[in-house]
Amino acid sequence: MSIGEKIRYNLRPLFGFVLKTLERIGIKPIRYEKMFGLGISGTVEGRQEQEWYNSYHVTNKNRVKFEAQRLADIIKKLSPKSVLELGCGFGYMLNVVQKSTGAKCTGVDMQKNAITLGEKLYPKLNLICDNCSDYRPKNNFDVVMTSSFLAYTNKKTTKICIDSCAPVTKYFVICETVGRHLTNRQYMLAVSGYNYHNYDKMMEHNGFSKVAEILPEGDDIRTILVYEKN
Repeated sequence: MSIGEKIRYNLRPLFGFVLKTLERIGIKPIRYEKMFGLGISGTVEGRQEQEWYNSYHVTNKNRVKFEAQRLADIIKKLSPKSVLELGCGFGYMLNVVQKSTGAKCTGVDMQKNAITLGEKLYPKLNLICDNCSDYRPKNNFDVVMTSSFLAYTNKKTTKICIDSCAPVTKYFVICETVGRHLTNRQYMLAVSGYNYHNYDKMMEHNGFSKVAEILPEGDDIRTILVYEKN
């Protein structure tokens, strides 16, 4: 790590504190959707297969490996035979879940490049190219999961995704950034802007109760929420 990187690393808590304070008085950082034109062109990673691959297997290799296994360990405890992931990207997280659980895994994402890459890398996965807000599951699943997806969508889209999939599953696992749990340092890592939704309310509306809430660890800025159908 260079001197400049060390300085930026050590200043993250201070920057995080400043940004939190600004949000409390109504000044918010620019949102991810505006930064990257999410509604028009999709994520930056989605533009090229190589960018998707590098983001998970090269640039952030150790971090995403930790995050994926952490999520897979939680889902494994639910003993699923079938899993659906909304916003699966090229299937990296879903593939780790499949290896850990042995479940039949289906993923949905709007990025054609990501799906094409996933089909090459993870032939055991059933990957579908579709907009998650338009997707309507035809089969039942033991677990529906999301990972770093709903925090990037607005409240309307998030509600549509949850309402559409809640009827076909027993468990709903949401692994997203939940603002109230972030330390100042973790908040700085999330500065690109996340939408903090009331997942509890949305899930309760669909007849689910929260049975577990696993807080962020290390550099993983996401909380894992587990809901079970009543």
